[in-house]
Amino acid sequence: MQAAQPDAEVRAAGRYIIGWALADWADGDRAPAEFLATAPGWDDLAELATILTELLHSPDADRARIAPRLAAVTAARDGVQARYAE
Repeated sequence: MQAAQPDAEVRAAGRYIIGWALADWADGDRAPAEFLATAPGWDDLAELATILTELLHSPDADRARIAPRLAAVTAARDGVQARYAE
């Protein structure tokens, strides 16, 4: 039996998180375009924002690099919410 393969959205979010957690900023910054191209839902963006918030508050985190990226994810999440509020 083969393991289920993650969909494009999960793979893109994973690259996002792993790149930033490893301070591989180049790879971590390529992933957002890929992730946002999957048209993620509010829940996926909210989950990513939660993970990035935890990363931001981790010991020795590069807060100056993580904070603006978290802001971009938060803005995308809030944009989805605003579209549904209209």
